[in-house]
Amino acid sequence: MTVFYTALVDSSRLNSFENAEKLLNEWIQKYPEQETPWMLRGQLYYNWAWFIRGGGFISEVDPNATLPFERRMRQAKADFEKAAELEPRDPNPWARLIHSAKVLDLGRDAMEGYFQNALKRFPGHLSAHYEKWHYLQPQWFGKPGEAEAFENEVRAKLARYPRLGQILLDAHEGKNSQEKDNQWLRRPEVWHEIQAYYEAVLREDPKNWAVRADYAWIAWFANDMATVKIQFDTVGDRFPVESIWSPEDYDRWRDLANQNGGKTRVHFGGKEL
Repeated sequence: MTVFYTALVDSSRLNSFENAEKLLNEWIQKYPEQETPWMLRGQLYYNWAWFIRGGGFISEVDPNATLPFERRMRQAKADFEKAAELEPRDPNPWARLIHSAKVLDLGRDAMEGYFQNALKRFPGHLSAHYEKWHYLQPQWFGKPGEAEAFENEVRAKLARYPRLGQILLDAHEGKNSQEKDNQWLRRPEVWHEIQAYYEAVLREDPKNWAVRADYAWIAWFANDMATVKIQFDTVGDRFPVESIWSPEDYDRWRDLANQNGGKTRVHFGGKEL
């Protein structure tokens, strides 16, 4: 069912956004009291808006895309609000509305209100935390240090909600991209925090092959070849198509890890990793 819903709001799987909109309009017309079609149409408008705008910096965006982008985002916001009204227990519409507050510049109070409404329904909601963390980035509306302070709030919740560690993982990857030779990931305290996240997730879902493959990926750059080999050995031939690996890279790097025998240094492409 999730695959069907994803296909419905992804224009690359249908002839056009207009066709998906027509299907969802018909669904809403027939079942206006169901939350699901409102959430899906809101997500469709969200995807449509970003398709129009593109993912570049504002200076790179076609000025003619600004108004269509805003129009679709406001349509998405209205549908998420309707979904929240129809299913008051669901935190997901509120999480999506945090994004609306960011891109439509609705103000800090609106963002925080949406965030608190999501947390009332599920205090460990990953998407809600993630959207607020993005809102607090300096390139959006955050002041210096606010994103880092929020990361500390996330750390305080990890014992109960370990999947929130995804935010810290992304924060570390961002910092690592600013340093040479993956030195940030190789800091013991950083790698310990990243490992704790992956190990907690895998305790809950040990057969999540995509998570294990991604764990191997980042462990490689953190220079923890023992962990790389353990994860590759556990996943084996069960290549997870939803992982960050390509099939070719997965097979090649898995072979390299086996050749290395779990040692702490691997040479790849003439360079020590």
